[in-house]
Amino acid sequence: MKAGRILRVLMPVLVGLALSANGQAEDAPRLPGLGGDSFSESDLARGTTVVVLWASWSPKCRAVPAQIAALESSLGGVRIVSVSYQEDEAAAAAFARQGALRGAIYLDRDGAFARRVGLATLPAFIVYRDGAVLLRGRLGDDSASQISAALRR
Repeated sequence: MKAGRILRVLMPVLVGLALSANGQAEDAPRLPGLGGDSFSESDLARGTTVVVLWASWSPKCRAVPAQIAALESSLGGVRIVSVSYQEDEAAAAAFARQGALRGAIYLDRDGAFARRVGLATLPAFIVYRDGAVLLRGRLGDDSASQISAALRR
C-alpha cells in the first residue's frame, strides 16, 4: 500500500484521537478571522475544504486573489479557506482589499498553523476531505485542475 494511501486511511482516525472532549483538536491553534469568526483544524473534520496559505509580503503571492477566484469558479461548492501567514490584521485586510480577495480570511499571526500542517512554500494549498489531507502543493495557475482531478479520485 502506498504511503499516501496509508495516510488517507489513518488520518481520520488520528484526527478523531486528537479531539478533546469539547471537540477541539488539542493544542491546535484557533485562527481569528477578519470577519470576527475563527477557524481551526477541527473545522476540517467533515466535508471537503481547500486551505490556501499566503502572505502579502511575499512577491510570489501577488496573484493569490485571482488564483482563489479561479478555484472558486472551478470547484463550485467546495469550501475555500484563506490563511494569511505571519502578518497582522491590517496587512491581511489591505491585501484582501487591494486584490479583491473574497471569502473567509484567517490570520496565522505566529505561523503555528502553518507549522502544524507542514507549510513548505508560499503560496500553498492543502485539500482536506473529512479531516484527511487529500492533496497539497504550491498554489499556481494549474491548481484548480490538479485539485479537481484529486477530488474525482
